[in-house]
Amino acid sequence: MRYLGHAGVLLESPDACVLLDPIAGYDGDGIDHVRITDLPPYIDAIVLSHAHADHVSIETLLQLRHKVGTVIVPGAGGGTVLDPALAPMLRALGFANVVSLGELDSHRAGEGLSVTSVPFLGEHADLDIRAKMVPLVELNGRRFLFATDTVVIEPKLYHRMGDLVTDVDALFIGLECVGAPMSWLYGALLGRRPDRAHDRTRRLSGSDAAMAEVLTTLTRAKHVYTYAMGFEPWLRHMTGSSYEDDSEQVTQVRELERSLASQDVPCEMLYLRGDRQWLSSATASPPSSRTSFDNCAASTTGTVRSPWPPTGWSSSVSSSPVS
Repeated sequence: MRYLGHAGVLLESPDACVLLDPIAGYDGDGIDHVRITDLPPYIDAIVLSHAHADHVSIETLLQLRHKVGTVIVPGAGGGTVLDPALAPMLRALGFANVVSLGELDSHRAGEGLSVTSVPFLGEHADLDIRAKMVPLVELNGRRFLFATDTVVIEPKLYHRMGDLVTDVDALFIGLECVGAPMSWLYGALLGRRPDRAHDRTRRLSGSDAAMAEVLTTLTRAKHVYTYAMGFEPWLRHMTGSSYEDDSEQVTQVRELERSLASQDVPCEMLYLRGDRQWLSSATASPPSSRTSFDNCAASTTGTVRSPWPPTGWSSSVSSSPVS
């Protein structure tokens, strides 16, 4: 596993590789991160979870168009400007093989590689947004659930899916629990301006620590990564993200780390870059570190804590509005 920043993750095996929600940093920006040129010469599949600009970066995708086999996207949107379908857009941009997945649909994208669309609840300001999914990636017998910005509104959903979402090797989830009001992203697309009270109560918020812990328990995740938080400097112009030590998002990350540490479930916050390796699925060993995550220090429990603020991060006074 190689982390690209924000929600960008590359999974590789000897036979296949898959890239999720890529949004690459820029060459020559003075920051140590994975760049487009660091990626494999051929990518079996790119998987896009939902149509927000911090998860679907056209700038990044166009640089990968020549070397990707399939792009996998959530099924057709609601047919409105609020909920555009990704597949027609990508085909118009020259991607020859685009696959749309309905909820619980699966697609075999390479040798030992399959992607299943798990329902994605919340985060979209209570609007009827359908073009979104939580990708479940299975690669060489390992299982990875990319919950991104989903909100664990109803745990029974995961009970009903049974074995499909249990015993995952790694759960990736964002804790952007204080999102922007609805108008921050969708205001210009609404038919009329919402009143302030309505706007402020319908937000672009993801899960908090308690929700992430519930999902960890339900999926029996062996390792948890918090990500998609908007920490990376090259995302500031897009998300408006900035954090202080006492920002609620940071507090929730630490709370999840503490809670899972007491259950012997390793939890790490991803930032800038980091590689992890899993052995074959027949081996019960945890992932090993090839390149330690920047600014992370291992504790005696095996949990990796991320000191705040990250080295080189210049924070300002406001909290992040959206992930």
